[in-house]
Amino acid sequence: MIEGINFKISGSFVGPFEEVAEQMPRIEKRALYKAAIFLRDCVRKSIISNVPKSTLRNPKYNDTLADAARFTKVDGASLTVHALGTRASGSGTYRTRFFEKGTKERYQKTFNGVKLKKKRRLGKIGATNFFSSAIEANRTQAQQIMADVIGQYVQEIFKNNN
Repeated sequence: MIEGINFKISGSFVGPFEEVAEQMPRIEKRALYKAAIFLRDCVRKSIISNVPKSTLRNPKYNDTLADAARFTKVDGASLTVHALGTRASGSGTYRTRFFEKGTKERYQKTFNGVKLKKKRRLGKIGATNFFSSAIEANRTQAQQIMADVIGQYVQEIFKNNN
């Protein structure tokens, strides 16, 4: 039994903590963008696997269906990953919402302006749920990416101050 031994630690962590607090908004922004890029790429892969011709360019539009996966700018501490595409002129990315949710049964009621006696069945698009399945499958990985990025930057700050 040893008595009379004192161990005193002195020092200041105020400097590194202040620097972390100062840089935290930028670190959060970087982490959000890294996770958003990862999720966007996962959604694109899901579109391509569920809608095989999504990488082919339709002559009516100036982009492909795979280009619909996008994310917004950081607003506060959040951003949105979506597959709604753009509203740009000539863009056909709006069509992805029909493949995600599906459409109802459609019928042709007129032909050359003349009402048909019996409406003609045109069909429907079945729901593929490519977006929701991709997000659910990769949600934990995106959260892990964010935690890794934040941890990496915090460690760099503490390492640079020592």
